[in-house]
Amino acid sequence: MEVLYRKYRPRKFVEVVGQDHVKKILLNAVRSGKVSHAYIFSGPRGTGKTTCARILAKSLNCLNPRDGEPCGECENCRAIDDGSFLDVIEIDAASNRGIDEIRKIRDRVSYRPLQGRYKVYIIDEFHMLTREAFNALLKTLEEPPPNVLFILATTNLEKVPPTIISRAQVLDFRPLPSEKMEERLREIAKKEGMKFDDTALKLIVRRSEGSLRDALSTLEMVERFGFEKVGVDEVESVLGLVPRDLLEKFLDGILKNDIFEIFEISDEIFESGKSPEKFMEDLVDLILDRLRDPKEENVQLLSTVSRKLTLLLREVRYSDNKRIVFETGILGMMNEIAKVEEKKLRTEVQSDTEDVVKEESDLEKYPEGLLKLMEYLKDSGDLSIFMSLIFSNPSEEEGTIILEYAKPYRIHYEIIRENLRKLEDLYRTITGDEKKFSPIYTEKPLREIPEGLNKTLRKILRIFPGKVILEEGEG
Repeated sequence: MEVLYRKYRPRKFVEVVGQDHVKKILLNAVRSGKVSHAYIFSGPRGTGKTTCARILAKSLNCLNPRDGEPCGECENCRAIDDGSFLDVIEIDAASNRGIDEIRKIRDRVSYRPLQGRYKVYIIDEFHMLTREAFNALLKTLEEPPPNVLFILATTNLEKVPPTIISRAQVLDFRPLPSEKMEERLREIAKKEGMKFDDTALKLIVRRSEGSLRDALSTLEMVERFGFEKVGVDEVESVLGLVPRDLLEKFLDGILKNDIFEIFEISDEIFESGKSPEKFMEDLVDLILDRLRDPKEENVQLLSTVSRKLTLLLREVRYSDNKRIVFETGILGMMNEIAKVEEKKLRTEVQSDTEDVVKEESDLEKYPEGLLKLMEYLKDSGDLSIFMSLIFSNPSEEEGTIILEYAKPYRIHYEIIRENLRKLEDLYRTITGDEKKFSPIYTEKPLREIPEGLNKTLRKILRIFPGKVILEEGEG
């Protein structure tokens, strides 16, 4: 049975998906009779380079061309499609990269075409030729015989010597647009009687990275599993992909500094035999999707995570112990992010609390020694205790500082209660005076929490983990 990408390979330029700029240039060249002696087709795999090379060879040798297009029906067109046309020679430079192969071409290139008007050499992945082979090819390109065309295809133009590039017309093949790929897959699936959800086709297209050939290969592979109908779950299962919801949980674990969540998902990835490299690639894709959302609030943080994941991916890919490198790398990244967030938070808290101090007239009743203690805590970065003092209703009686709390501030009451010894020692050191601290919790509301400080408080609780006690109705 013929594989899909060969069965549905375009036979004419009009059938090629995308690459409109390339098709226009080649069609105009054929129509005007001004075909270059050498072309370089450069671009990612599966974007139509070899297909367009064969169609161009057919257009030049077709017995009944129609407006630059091959007829696809004449003897020459059928022979080129079958690979039996003597004047179209295809060479894989990956396995024929030495100077001897290029010398054979140079020796034969002067012979006249046997069956058609043009002798066409299609050299695939020609960037893999040796330096000596490039030099031999250069001499042929400098003095090309008439009626000979070289089409040099490559996925890595950077490795091609500038002397070769300067003697050929370079055409860039771009990754295919997702919409056009989805449309083509939907059309082929319908012809083949395959039942695929649109979401499944979108996933296949996304995994193919602009390569229609890869997309068709994946489509066929999934279909052969015999699913009654193919959705996202079936595609993920066949390709060994991590489900989207698991990726989102992992990303949330990074952002929330949740080490237990990270290890739990990591265990699931490695124990199920999934590729950590694929997982990280999909995670970066998820982040990029979120960054495209104009409503996304964590733009800077997500950008940092994406950059660090990309660097970690390189380490994991070439490591012998992928799990250790993956897990230690993720933990190191989380630690760095937490430090950056902590530094940022301290700046925000200082700004927010200064505003609150200016606005809240009831801070005037804070004892002078307590205000000195709070200033020290703020400057030293002990934010959890500092914030808890901010939200108290303080008073002083007979050598004791009473800190009264009510809903929704029980968390601050608990923090103060757990740090009484520390507060008393600091107070004595800073003021030179002995005071006892007595936190009291009541059900009676004391005052509203300022909105700006409420947002800051939530950040504090995320970055400074500790014992948190929340009651029903707390914000």
